[in-house]
Amino acid sequence: MKRYLIYGLGCLLLFACTQTENDSGTSGSASADGDAQDVAESTEVENDLGDETGGTPDEDGSARNNGDNGPPVIRTPQQGCNNDEFLLPPGWTSLRIEPQDFSITVAADDSAKVNYEVIATLTGGGEKVLTEALFLVNNSGVGQLNGDGEFSSFPERGGKVSIQAMAGGGCIQTELTIITVYKEVVPGAEPLLPGWFDGVEQATTNPASPNMLYPLDGAAWPSNLPPMVVQWSYSFGGASSVFRLDFVAPYARVHVYGDHATWKHSTEKYAATIPAESWARIWKLLGGSPHKVSVVAAVNVGSGLAAGPLASAPRTIHFTDDQFGGAVYYWNTKTSGIRVLDLTPTPPTVESIPIEGGCHGCHAASPDGETIAVSFPSKKIDGAPGPPGSSKWVMSLHSVDSGAEVDWLHPAAKEFLGKDGTLFPAFSNSYWTEMQRHVVVTQGPFPVAGGESPKRRLYSVDLNNGSIIQLTNAAQGVGDHQFFPALARNGQFLVFGDAVQSKMISAIGSSRLWRMEYKGGMGGDPEPLAGADLPDLLQYYPAITPDDKYVVFNRASSNTGDCAVVGGKGGPGSGGSYDNCHAEL
Repeated sequence: MKRYLIYGLGCLLLFACTQTENDSGTSGSASADGDAQDVAESTEVENDLGDETGGTPDEDGSARNNGDNGPPVIRTPQQGCNNDEFLLPPGWTSLRIEPQDFSITVAADDSAKVNYEVIATLTGGGEKVLTEALFLVNNSGVGQLNGDGEFSSFPERGGKVSIQAMAGGGCIQTELTIITVYKEVVPGAEPLLPGWFDGVEQATTNPASPNMLYPLDGAAWPSNLPPMVVQWSYSFGGASSVFRLDFVAPYARVHVYGDHATWKHSTEKYAATIPAESWARIWKLLGGSPHKVSVVAAVNVGSGLAAGPLASAPRTIHFTDDQFGGAVYYWNTKTSGIRVLDLTPTPPTVESIPIEGGCHGCHAASPDGETIAVSFPSKKIDGAPGPPGSSKWVMSLHSVDSGAEVDWLHPAAKEFLGKDGTLFPAFSNSYWTEMQRHVVVTQGPFPVAGGESPKRRLYSVDLNNGSIIQLTNAAQGVGDHQFFPALARNGQFLVFGDAVQSKMISAIGSSRLWRMEYKGGMGGDPEPLAGADLPDLLQYYPAITPDDKYVVFNRASSNTGDCAVVGGKGGPGSGGSYDNCHAEL
Protein backbone atom coordinates (compact mmCIF):
# COMPACT_ATOMS: atom_id res chain seq x y z
CA MET A 1 0.00 0.00 0.00
CA LYS A 2 1.41 3.43 -0.93
CA ARG A 3 0.25 6.78 0.44
CA TYR A 4 1.10 10.01 -1.30
CA LEU A 5 0.89 13.37 0.50
CA ILE A 6 0.66 16.19 -2.04
CA TYR A 7 0.99 19.81 -0.91
CA GLY A 8 -0.32 22.71 -2.93
CA LEU A 9 -0.58 26.42 -2.23
CA GLY A 10 -3.57 27.01 0.03
CA CYS A 11 -4.70 23.40 0.10
CA LEU A 12 -3.58 19.90 1.01
CA LEU A 13 -4.72 16.73 -0.71
CA LEU A 14 -4.27 13.19 0.51
CA PHE A 15 -4.42 10.25 -1.82
CA ALA A 16 -4.23 6.61 -0.75
CA CYS A 17 -3.73 4.07 -3.47
CA THR A 18 -2.26 0.65 -4.14
CA GLN A 19 0.34 -0.09 -6.72
CA THR A 20 1.86 -3.38 -7.92
CA GLU A 21 5.61 -3.11 -7.28
CA ASN A 22 6.63 -6.12 -9.40
CA ASP A 23 5.18 -9.03 -11.26
CA SER A 24 5.09 -11.21 -8.19
CA GLY A 25 2.80 -8.71 -6.33
CA THR A 26 5.20 -8.00 -3.51
CA SER A 27 5.30 -4.57 -1.89
CA GLY A 28 6.92 -2.73 0.97
CA SER A 29 10.48 -2.45 -0.28
CA ALA A 30 12.24 0.81 0.52
CA SER A 31 12.43 3.42 -2.22
CA ALA A 32 14.32 6.66 -2.58
CA ASP A 33 11.29 8.78 -1.74
CA GLY A 34 10.63 7.04 1.59
CA ASP A 35 7.65 4.90 0.56
CA ALA A 36 8.69 2.15 2.94
CA GLN A 37 7.73 4.25 5.96
CA ASP A 38 4.18 4.68 4.66
CA VAL A 39 3.94 0.98 3.97
CA ALA A 40 5.05 0.19 7.50
CA GLU A 41 2.41 2.50 8.93
CA SER A 42 -0.25 0.93 6.76
CA THR A 43 0.83 -2.56 7.76
CA GLU A 44 0.72 -1.63 11.42
CA VAL A 45 -2.88 -0.54 11.12
CA GLU A 46 -3.85 -3.62 9.14
CA ASN A 47 -2.17 -5.92 11.68
CA ASP A 48 -4.01 -4.12 14.44
CA LEU A 49 -7.30 -4.66 12.70
CA GLY A 50 -6.41 -8.20 11.86
CA ASP A 51 -5.89 -8.99 15.51
CA GLU A 52 -9.43 -7.94 16.29
CA THR A 53 -11.31 -9.14 13.21
CA GLY A 54 -9.17 -11.67 11.39
CA GLY A 55 -10.91 -10.83 8.17
CA THR A 56 -10.96 -8.73 5.03
CA PRO A 57 -13.82 -6.60 3.68
CA ASP A 58 -16.21 -7.99 1.11
CA GLU A 59 -17.80 -6.02 -1.76
CA ASP A 60 -20.80 -5.04 0.36
CA GLY A 61 -18.58 -3.39 3.00
CA SER A 62 -18.78 -6.26 5.49
CA ALA A 63 -15.81 -8.41 6.38
CA ARG A 64 -15.39 -12.16 6.47
CA ASN A 65 -12.95 -14.45 8.25
CA ASN A 66 -10.16 -15.97 6.24
CA GLY A 67 -12.54 -18.65 5.14
CA ASP A 68 -15.18 -17.55 2.59
CA ASN A 69 -17.97 -19.11 4.66
CA GLY A 70 -17.12 -17.34 7.95
CA PRO A 71 -19.56 -14.97 9.71
CA PRO A 72 -19.60 -11.33 8.45
CA VAL A 73 -17.98 -8.57 10.47
CA ILE A 74 -19.97 -5.31 10.46
CA ARG A 75 -18.20 -2.03 9.58
CA THR A 76 -19.72 1.01 11.24
CA PRO A 77 -20.42 4.15 9.17
CA GLN A 78 -18.80 7.39 10.45
CA GLN A 79 -19.83 10.97 9.70
CA GLY A 80 -16.73 12.65 8.35
CA CYS A 81 -15.46 15.99 7.07
CA ASN A 82 -17.96 18.04 5.06
CA ASN A 83 -20.66 15.56 6.11
CA ASP A 84 -19.11 12.85 3.97
CA GLU A 85 -19.72 9.35 5.33
CA PHE A 86 -17.15 6.57 5.35
CA LEU A 87 -16.87 3.07 6.85
CA LEU A 88 -14.70 2.53 9.88
CA PRO A 89 -12.29 -0.39 10.01
CA PRO A 90 -13.78 -3.62 11.41
CA GLY A 91 -13.88 -3.62 15.18
CA TRP A 92 -14.25 0.15 15.52
CA THR A 93 -17.58 1.74 16.54
CA SER A 94 -16.65 5.44 16.40
CA LEU A 95 -13.85 7.87 15.77
CA ARG A 96 -13.44 11.34 17.27
CA ILE A 97 -10.99 14.20 17.85
CA GLU A 98 -10.41 15.41 21.37
CA PRO A 99 -11.02 18.06 22.64
CA GLN A 100 -14.27 18.46 20.73
CA ASP A 101 -15.76 21.87 19.76
CA PHE A 102 -13.36 23.68 22.05
CA SER A 103 -13.28 27.45 22.77
CA ILE A 104 -10.35 29.45 24.15
CA THR A 105 -9.99 33.09 25.20
CA VAL A 106 -6.49 34.51 24.94
CA ALA A 107 -4.92 37.91 25.66
CA ALA A 108 -4.28 39.82 22.44
CA ASP A 109 -0.49 39.67 22.74
CA ASP A 110 -0.33 36.02 23.77
CA SER A 111 -0.55 32.66 22.02
CA ALA A 112 -2.61 29.72 23.26
CA LYS A 113 -1.89 26.03 22.66
CA VAL A 114 -4.32 23.13 22.32
CA ASN A 115 -3.17 19.50 21.99
CA TYR A 116 -5.39 17.26 19.85
CA GLU A 117 -5.56 13.50 19.54
CA VAL A 118 -7.69 11.02 17.62
CA ILE A 119 -9.47 8.32 19.64
CA ALA A 120 -11.13 5.20 18.27
CA THR A 121 -13.81 3.45 20.30
CA LEU A 122 -13.58 -0.33 19.90
CA THR A 123 -16.33 -2.94 19.76
CA GLY A 124 -15.64 -4.17 23.27
CA GLY A 125 -16.00 -0.66 24.70
CA GLY A 126 -12.33 0.11 24.97
CA GLU A 127 -10.62 3.09 23.39
CA LYS A 128 -7.42 3.50 21.45
CA VAL A 129 -5.38 6.64 20.71
CA LEU A 130 -4.27 6.65 17.07
CA THR A 131 -0.72 7.92 16.96
CA GLU A 132 -0.54 7.66 13.17
CA ALA A 133 -3.29 10.27 12.50
CA LEU A 134 -2.45 13.19 10.22
CA PHE A 135 -3.80 16.59 11.38
CA LEU A 136 -4.84 19.52 9.19
CA VAL A 137 -6.28 23.00 9.87
CA ASN A 138 -8.49 24.90 7.43
CA ASN A 139 -7.59 28.47 8.53
CA SER A 140 -3.86 29.03 8.72
CA GLY A 141 -4.35 32.78 9.30
CA VAL A 142 -5.48 32.18 12.89
CA GLY A 143 -2.86 29.67 14.01
CA GLN A 144 -0.76 26.68 13.03
CA LEU A 145 -1.17 22.97 13.65
CA ASN A 146 1.76 20.57 13.59
CA GLY A 147 1.61 16.96 12.55
CA ASP A 148 1.38 15.76 16.15
CA GLY A 149 -1.89 17.64 16.72
CA GLU A 150 -0.58 20.67 18.64
CA PHE A 151 -2.39 23.88 17.64
CA SER A 152 -0.82 27.28 18.44
CA SER A 153 -2.84 30.46 17.97
CA PHE A 154 -1.28 33.63 16.57
CA PRO A 155 -1.29 36.84 18.69
CA GLU A 156 -4.08 39.32 17.86
CA ARG A 157 -5.90 36.69 15.81
CA GLY A 158 -9.32 35.33 16.62
CA GLY A 159 -11.65 33.18 14.60
CA LYS A 160 -13.24 29.80 14.12
CA VAL A 161 -11.26 26.96 12.55
CA SER A 162 -11.87 23.35 11.64
CA ILE A 163 -9.36 20.86 12.98
CA GLN A 164 -9.29 17.83 10.70
CA ALA A 165 -7.61 14.44 11.05
CA MET A 166 -6.99 11.78 8.45
CA ALA A 167 -7.40 8.43 10.23
CA GLY A 168 -9.25 5.12 9.96
CA GLY A 169 -9.65 5.43 6.21
CA GLY A 170 -11.42 8.78 6.29
CA CYS A 171 -11.44 12.38 7.48
CA ILE A 172 -13.02 13.59 10.73
CA GLN A 173 -13.14 17.11 12.15
CA THR A 174 -14.00 19.31 15.11
CA GLU A 175 -14.31 23.06 15.61
CA LEU A 176 -12.05 25.41 17.57
CA THR A 177 -13.05 28.97 18.50
CA ILE A 178 -10.36 31.50 19.44
CA ILE A 179 -11.38 34.82 21.04
CA THR A 180 -8.64 37.43 21.40
CA VAL A 181 -9.03 40.07 24.12
CA TYR A 182 -7.36 43.43 24.81
CA LYS A 183 -7.92 45.37 28.07
CA GLU A 184 -6.87 48.92 28.99
CA VAL A 185 -7.44 51.07 32.07
CA VAL A 186 -7.49 54.82 31.40
CA PRO A 187 -5.04 56.95 33.44
CA GLY A 188 -6.41 57.91 36.85
CA ALA A 189 -8.78 54.96 37.17
CA GLU A 190 -8.31 51.98 39.52
CA PRO A 191 -5.75 49.61 37.93
CA LEU A 192 -7.54 46.58 39.41
CA LEU A 193 -10.77 47.25 37.52
CA PRO A 194 -10.28 44.48 34.90
CA GLY A 195 -9.95 41.82 37.59
CA TRP A 196 -12.84 43.26 39.59
CA PHE A 197 -15.17 43.18 36.61
CA ASP A 198 -14.06 39.64 35.71
CA GLY A 199 -14.75 38.50 39.28
CA VAL A 200 -18.43 39.47 39.45
CA GLU A 201 -21.47 37.94 37.88
CA GLN A 202 -22.40 38.70 34.29
CA ALA A 203 -23.94 42.11 33.70
CA THR A 204 -27.69 42.38 33.23
CA THR A 205 -29.82 44.96 31.43
CA ASN A 206 -32.78 46.63 33.13
CA PRO A 207 -34.31 50.13 33.42
CA ALA A 208 -31.51 51.20 35.80
CA SER A 209 -28.80 50.33 33.25
CA PRO A 210 -26.70 52.98 31.53
CA ASN A 211 -28.45 54.59 28.57
CA MET A 212 -26.22 54.71 25.51
CA LEU A 213 -26.48 58.06 23.70
CA TYR A 214 -23.70 57.77 21.12
CA PRO A 215 -22.68 56.21 18.76
CA LEU A 216 -25.91 55.64 16.90
CA ASP A 217 -27.06 52.09 16.31
CA GLY A 218 -26.07 50.73 12.90
CA ALA A 219 -23.53 53.48 12.19
CA ALA A 220 -20.51 52.95 9.93
CA TRP A 221 -17.13 54.25 11.11
CA PRO A 222 -14.55 54.82 8.33
CA SER A 223 -10.94 54.11 9.20
CA ASN A 224 -9.72 57.68 8.80
CA LEU A 225 -12.10 59.20 11.36
CA PRO A 226 -10.66 60.09 14.78
CA PRO A 227 -11.24 57.74 17.75
CA MET A 228 -14.84 57.36 18.79
CA VAL A 229 -16.34 59.24 21.74
CA VAL A 230 -18.83 57.00 23.57
CA GLN A 231 -21.56 58.94 25.41
CA TRP A 232 -24.10 57.66 27.91
CA SER A 233 -26.26 58.65 30.86
CA TYR A 234 -26.32 56.86 34.22
CA SER A 235 -28.26 57.86 37.31
CA PHE A 236 -26.93 55.46 39.95
CA GLY A 237 -23.65 55.06 41.79
CA GLY A 238 -22.62 58.71 41.69
CA ALA A 239 -18.95 59.30 42.46
CA SER A 240 -18.46 55.58 43.17
CA SER A 241 -19.47 54.58 39.64
CA VAL A 242 -16.98 52.61 37.56
CA PHE A 243 -17.42 51.62 33.94
CA ARG A 244 -16.27 49.18 31.29
CA LEU A 245 -16.71 50.02 27.63
CA ASP A 246 -17.12 46.88 25.54
CA PHE A 247 -16.31 46.54 21.84
CA VAL A 248 -17.33 43.00 21.01
CA ALA A 249 -16.76 41.39 17.61
CA PRO A 250 -17.55 37.73 16.90
CA TYR A 251 -13.99 36.67 17.81
CA ALA A 252 -12.36 39.74 19.37
CA ARG A 253 -12.99 41.89 22.45
CA VAL A 254 -11.64 45.29 23.46
CA HIS A 255 -12.48 46.46 27.00
CA VAL A 256 -11.72 49.98 28.25
CA TYR A 257 -12.05 50.73 31.97
CA GLY A 258 -12.69 54.10 33.65
CA ASP A 259 -14.68 55.74 36.42
CA HIS A 260 -16.90 58.65 37.37
CA ALA A 261 -14.00 61.06 37.78
CA THR A 262 -12.32 60.31 34.47
CA TRP A 263 -15.40 60.27 32.25
CA LYS A 264 -17.96 62.59 33.86
CA HIS A 265 -19.22 65.19 31.39
CA SER A 266 -22.16 66.77 33.24
CA THR A 267 -24.78 65.72 35.78
CA GLU A 268 -25.45 62.01 35.18
CA LYS A 269 -23.86 62.29 31.73
CA TYR A 270 -20.58 60.68 30.68
CA ALA A 271 -18.31 60.90 27.63
CA ALA A 272 -15.25 58.74 26.96
CA THR A 273 -12.79 59.17 24.12
CA ILE A 274 -11.36 55.75 23.30
CA PRO A 275 -7.61 55.69 24.14
CA ALA A 276 -5.23 55.49 21.18
CA GLU A 277 -3.97 51.97 21.90
CA SER A 278 -7.43 50.50 22.41
CA TRP A 279 -8.62 52.26 19.27
CA ALA A 280 -5.72 50.77 17.31
CA ARG A 281 -6.55 47.27 18.63
CA ILE A 282 -10.18 47.57 17.52
CA TRP A 283 -8.89 47.86 13.96
CA LYS A 284 -5.92 45.50 14.31
CA LEU A 285 -7.44 42.48 16.05
CA LEU A 286 -8.65 39.87 13.60
CA GLY A 287 -12.08 39.02 14.97
CA GLY A 288 -14.78 39.52 12.37
CA SER A 289 -17.52 42.13 12.23
CA PRO A 290 -19.71 43.95 13.10
CA HIS A 291 -18.94 45.16 16.61
CA LYS A 292 -21.41 45.47 19.47
CA VAL A 293 -20.67 48.52 21.63
CA SER A 294 -22.05 48.79 25.16
CA VAL A 295 -21.36 50.34 28.57
CA VAL A 296 -21.22 48.23 31.75
CA ALA A 297 -21.61 50.13 35.05
CA ALA A 298 -20.90 49.01 38.61
CA VAL A 299 -20.25 50.50 42.05
CA ASN A 300 -16.79 50.54 43.60
CA VAL A 301 -17.05 49.45 47.26
CA GLY A 302 -13.37 50.03 47.99
CA SER A 303 -12.00 46.52 47.58
CA GLY A 304 -14.04 45.38 44.61
CA LEU A 305 -17.39 45.83 42.94
CA ALA A 306 -20.88 45.49 44.27
CA ALA A 307 -22.62 42.48 42.75
CA GLY A 308 -24.88 42.87 39.76
CA PRO A 309 -23.19 45.19 37.22
CA LEU A 310 -25.61 46.72 34.74
CA ALA A 311 -25.09 46.85 30.98
CA SER A 312 -26.61 49.18 28.42
CA ALA A 313 -28.38 47.79 25.38
CA PRO A 314 -25.66 47.25 22.76
CA ARG A 315 -25.29 49.35 19.63
CA THR A 316 -24.10 47.79 16.37
CA ILE A 317 -21.16 49.58 14.71
CA HIS A 318 -19.63 48.72 11.36
CA PHE A 319 -15.93 49.58 11.34
CA THR A 320 -14.87 49.84 7.71
CA ASP A 321 -11.54 50.23 5.96
CA ASP A 322 -13.23 52.64 3.55
CA GLN A 323 -12.27 56.27 4.07
CA PHE A 324 -14.16 59.53 4.00
CA GLY A 325 -12.85 62.36 1.87
CA GLY A 326 -13.17 66.12 2.13
CA ALA A 327 -13.94 67.78 5.44
CA VAL A 328 -16.60 67.84 8.15
CA TYR A 329 -17.79 71.15 9.63
CA TYR A 330 -19.34 70.70 13.06
CA TRP A 331 -20.41 72.67 16.12
CA ASN A 332 -18.27 72.19 19.22
CA THR A 333 -19.87 72.40 22.66
CA LYS A 334 -16.68 73.59 24.37
CA THR A 335 -15.80 76.42 22.00
CA SER A 336 -19.44 77.26 21.10
CA GLY A 337 -18.20 77.60 17.56
CA ILE A 338 -17.44 75.72 14.36
CA ARG A 339 -14.56 73.30 13.93
CA VAL A 340 -13.30 71.70 10.72
CA LEU A 341 -12.23 68.06 10.59
CA ASP A 342 -10.04 67.76 7.49
CA LEU A 343 -9.99 64.13 6.36
CA THR A 344 -7.48 64.62 3.55
CA PRO A 345 -4.23 64.20 5.55
CA THR A 346 -3.28 61.14 7.60
CA PRO A 347 -4.03 61.43 10.43
CA PRO A 348 -6.90 63.92 10.00
CA THR A 349 -6.52 67.44 11.41
CA VAL A 350 -9.00 69.47 13.45
CA GLU A 351 -9.04 73.28 13.60
CA SER A 352 -11.48 75.90 14.83
CA ILE A 353 -12.73 78.63 12.48
CA PRO A 354 -11.75 81.92 14.21
CA ILE A 355 -15.12 83.65 13.99
CA GLU A 356 -15.60 86.55 16.40
CA GLY A 357 -18.87 87.71 17.90
CA GLY A 358 -19.58 85.10 20.55
CA CYS A 359 -21.51 81.84 20.41
CA HIS A 360 -22.60 80.88 16.91
CA GLY A 361 -23.99 77.80 15.19
CA CYS A 362 -26.79 76.48 12.94
CA HIS A 363 -24.20 76.59 10.19
CA ALA A 364 -23.67 75.33 6.65
CA ALA A 365 -20.53 75.34 4.52
CA SER A 366 -20.56 76.42 0.88
CA PRO A 367 -20.04 73.69 -1.75
CA ASP A 368 -16.41 74.74 -2.29
CA GLY A 369 -15.71 74.66 1.48
CA GLU A 370 -14.37 78.25 1.49
CA THR A 371 -17.36 80.07 3.02
CA ILE A 372 -19.51 79.25 6.02
CA ALA A 373 -22.87 80.75 7.06
CA VAL A 374 -23.54 80.91 10.80
CA SER A 375 -26.19 82.38 13.09
CA PHE A 376 -25.54 84.19 16.38
CA PRO A 377 -28.13 83.88 19.19
CA SER A 378 -26.94 87.30 20.44
CA LYS A 379 -24.16 88.76 18.38
CA LYS A 380 -21.50 90.74 20.19
CA ILE A 381 -20.38 94.06 18.77
CA ASP A 382 -16.71 94.89 19.25
CA GLY A 383 -16.47 92.07 21.78
CA ALA A 384 -19.45 93.24 23.89
CA PRO A 385 -23.04 91.95 23.92
CA GLY A 386 -25.56 93.98 21.97
CA PRO A 387 -27.99 96.29 23.81
CA PRO A 388 -31.25 94.91 25.27
CA GLY A 389 -33.70 94.08 22.52
CA SER A 390 -30.95 93.71 19.93
CA SER A 391 -31.21 91.11 17.18
CA LYS A 392 -31.28 87.40 18.04
CA TRP A 393 -30.17 84.63 15.73
CA VAL A 394 -28.82 86.85 12.99
CA MET A 395 -26.84 85.33 10.13
CA SER A 396 -23.54 86.30 8.54
CA LEU A 397 -21.12 84.72 6.06
CA HIS A 398 -17.45 84.15 6.94
CA SER A 399 -14.23 82.94 5.39
CA VAL A 400 -13.36 79.44 6.58
CA ASP A 401 -9.64 80.28 6.54
CA SER A 402 -9.64 83.63 8.36
CA GLY A 403 -13.02 83.69 10.11
CA ALA A 404 -13.62 87.24 8.82
CA GLU A 405 -16.91 88.23 7.21
CA VAL A 406 -16.80 87.97 3.43
CA ASP A 407 -16.42 91.28 1.56
CA TRP A 408 -18.28 90.33 -1.61
CA LEU A 409 -21.80 90.02 -0.09
CA HIS A 410 -24.41 92.36 -1.64
CA PRO A 411 -25.58 95.02 0.90
CA ALA A 412 -29.26 94.06 0.46
CA ALA A 413 -28.47 90.40 1.10
CA LYS A 414 -26.36 91.30 4.16
CA GLU A 415 -29.18 93.45 5.57
CA PHE A 416 -31.76 90.68 5.08
CA LEU A 417 -29.61 88.00 6.67
CA GLY A 418 -29.04 90.31 9.66
CA LYS A 419 -32.71 90.33 10.62
CA ASP A 420 -34.08 88.48 13.66
CA GLY A 421 -34.55 84.71 13.47
CA THR A 422 -32.51 83.99 10.32
CA LEU A 423 -31.43 80.37 10.52
CA PHE A 424 -30.59 77.09 8.78
CA PRO A 425 -28.73 78.09 5.58
CA ALA A 426 -28.73 75.71 2.61
CA PHE A 427 -26.47 75.81 -0.46
CA SER A 428 -26.39 74.02 -3.82
CA ASN A 429 -23.50 73.17 -6.14
CA SER A 430 -25.52 74.48 -9.08
CA TYR A 431 -25.98 77.86 -7.44
CA TRP A 432 -22.49 78.49 -6.15
CA THR A 433 -20.38 80.09 -8.89
CA GLU A 434 -18.58 83.40 -9.21
CA MET A 435 -21.57 84.76 -11.16
CA GLN A 436 -24.38 83.28 -9.09
CA ARG A 437 -24.46 82.46 -5.38
CA HIS A 438 -27.73 81.47 -3.67
CA VAL A 439 -28.61 80.54 -0.11
CA VAL A 440 -31.99 79.35 1.20
CA VAL A 441 -32.82 80.32 4.80
CA THR A 442 -35.74 80.31 7.21
CA GLN A 443 -36.67 83.61 8.84
CA GLY A 444 -39.15 84.82 11.45
CA PRO A 445 -38.73 87.09 14.48
CA PHE A 446 -38.39 85.52 17.91
CA PRO A 447 -41.31 85.74 20.35
CA VAL A 448 -41.59 87.41 23.70
CA ALA A 449 -40.38 85.02 26.41
CA GLY A 450 -42.85 82.16 26.86
CA GLY A 451 -44.92 83.03 23.82
CA GLU A 452 -45.41 81.11 20.61
CA SER A 453 -43.09 81.88 17.74
CA PRO A 454 -44.44 84.09 14.93
CA LYS A 455 -44.71 82.60 11.47
CA ARG A 456 -41.43 81.45 9.96
CA ARG A 457 -41.05 81.21 6.17
CA LEU A 458 -38.41 80.11 3.66
CA TYR A 459 -36.56 82.61 1.47
CA SER A 460 -34.18 82.38 -1.45
CA VAL A 461 -31.40 84.98 -1.27
CA ASP A 462 -29.15 85.84 -4.20
CA LEU A 463 -25.96 86.84 -2.44
CA ASN A 464 -24.50 88.54 -5.53
CA ASN A 465 -27.37 90.81 -6.64
CA GLY A 466 -29.30 91.04 -3.35
CA SER A 467 -32.65 89.74 -4.60
CA ILE A 468 -34.85 88.05 -1.96
CA ILE A 469 -37.79 85.78 -2.86
CA GLN A 470 -40.23 84.28 -0.33
CA LEU A 471 -40.71 80.61 -1.16
CA THR A 472 -43.48 79.52 1.26
CA ASN A 473 -46.80 80.99 2.42
CA ALA A 474 -50.06 79.89 4.04
CA ALA A 475 -51.87 79.67 0.68
CA GLN A 476 -49.70 76.68 -0.27
CA GLY A 477 -51.21 74.49 2.44
CA VAL A 478 -48.11 74.35 4.59
CA GLY A 479 -48.06 75.18 8.29
CA ASP A 480 -46.83 78.38 9.89
CA HIS A 481 -43.28 77.28 10.67
CA GLN A 482 -40.85 76.16 7.95
CA PHE A 483 -37.31 75.16 8.90
CA PHE A 484 -34.32 72.91 8.00
CA PRO A 485 -34.21 73.46 4.22
CA ALA A 486 -31.99 71.20 2.08
CA LEU A 487 -31.20 72.19 -1.50
CA ALA A 488 -30.41 69.54 -4.14
CA ARG A 489 -26.95 69.59 -5.70
CA ASN A 490 -28.47 69.91 -9.16
CA GLY A 491 -30.45 72.92 -7.93
CA GLN A 492 -33.78 71.58 -9.18
CA PHE A 493 -35.61 71.12 -5.87
CA LEU A 494 -35.45 71.58 -2.12
CA VAL A 495 -36.80 69.65 0.87
CA PHE A 496 -37.82 71.35 4.11
CA GLY A 497 -39.54 70.73 7.44
CA ASP A 498 -42.84 72.24 8.45
CA ALA A 499 -44.70 72.39 11.78
CA VAL A 500 -48.06 73.68 12.96
CA GLN A 501 -46.54 74.90 16.23
CA SER A 502 -43.05 76.01 17.14
CA LYS A 503 -41.25 77.26 20.21
CA MET A 504 -37.95 79.09 19.83
CA ILE A 505 -36.18 77.23 16.99
CA SER A 506 -37.80 73.83 17.39
CA ALA A 507 -41.00 72.19 16.27
CA ILE A 508 -43.40 70.88 18.89
CA GLY A 509 -46.25 68.43 18.57
CA SER A 510 -45.43 67.12 15.10
CA SER A 511 -43.66 68.09 11.89
CA ARG A 512 -43.37 66.69 8.39
CA LEU A 513 -41.23 67.15 5.31
CA TRP A 514 -42.17 68.78 2.00
CA ARG A 515 -40.62 68.86 -1.47
CA MET A 516 -40.66 71.94 -3.68
CA GLU A 517 -39.27 72.77 -7.14
CA TYR A 518 -36.61 75.47 -6.83
CA LYS A 519 -36.82 76.98 -10.36
CA GLY A 520 -33.82 79.23 -10.07
CA GLY A 521 -34.97 80.66 -6.76
CA MET A 522 -38.57 81.33 -7.81
CA GLY A 523 -39.96 78.26 -6.04
CA GLY A 524 -43.05 76.19 -6.82
CA ASP A 525 -45.93 74.35 -5.21
CA PRO A 526 -44.76 72.25 -2.24
CA GLU A 527 -45.89 68.64 -1.92
CA PRO A 528 -45.68 66.35 1.14
CA LEU A 529 -42.67 64.04 0.89
CA ALA A 530 -44.03 60.49 0.88
CA GLY A 531 -42.74 58.48 3.83
CA ALA A 532 -41.76 61.62 5.75
CA ASP A 533 -45.24 63.07 6.27
CA LEU A 534 -46.55 60.72 8.97
CA PRO A 535 -48.96 62.30 11.47
CA ASP A 536 -48.13 62.80 15.16
CA LEU A 537 -44.39 62.37 14.58
CA LEU A 538 -41.45 64.71 14.35
CA GLN A 539 -39.74 64.45 10.95
CA TYR A 540 -36.87 66.89 10.51
CA TYR A 541 -33.18 67.49 9.67
CA PRO A 542 -33.49 66.39 6.02
CA ALA A 543 -30.34 65.81 3.97
CA ILE A 544 -30.29 64.98 0.26
CA THR A 545 -27.84 62.33 -0.95
CA PRO A 546 -25.10 63.44 -3.39
CA ASP A 547 -26.91 61.86 -6.35
CA ASP A 548 -30.13 63.79 -5.48
CA LYS A 549 -32.12 60.52 -5.39
CA TYR A 550 -32.80 60.04 -1.67
CA VAL A 551 -33.60 62.06 1.44
CA VAL A 552 -32.18 61.07 4.83
CA PHE A 553 -33.90 62.55 7.88
CA ASN A 554 -34.60 62.19 11.60
CA ARG A 555 -37.86 60.81 12.97
CA ALA A 556 -38.95 60.80 16.61
CA SER A 557 -42.04 60.39 18.71
CA SER A 558 -43.41 63.77 19.67
CA ASN A 559 -42.93 63.12 23.40
CA THR A 560 -39.57 61.46 23.88
CA GLY A 561 -36.35 62.98 25.03
CA ASP A 562 -35.43 62.01 28.58
CA CYS A 563 -31.79 62.67 27.69
CA ALA A 564 -32.23 66.09 26.10
CA VAL A 565 -32.69 69.52 27.62
CA VAL A 566 -36.02 71.16 28.39
CA GLY A 567 -37.45 74.36 26.94
CA GLY A 568 -38.83 73.07 23.67
CA LYS A 569 -35.60 71.30 22.70
CA GLY A 570 -36.51 67.68 23.14
CA GLY A 571 -37.31 67.61 26.83
CA PRO A 572 -40.06 65.45 28.34
CA GLY A 573 -43.52 66.83 27.62
CA SER A 574 -42.33 69.38 25.07
CA GLY A 575 -41.80 66.88 22.28
CA GLY A 576 -39.22 69.18 20.71
CA SER A 577 -37.36 68.12 17.59
CA TYR A 578 -34.11 69.88 18.43
CA ASP A 579 -31.41 67.56 19.84
CA ASN A 580 -33.85 64.71 20.49
CA CYS A 581 -31.45 61.86 21.21
CA HIS A 582 -34.14 59.21 20.74
CA ALA A 583 -34.63 60.09 17.10
CA GLU A 584 -34.05 57.41 14.49
CA LEU A 585 -32.34 58.02 11.17
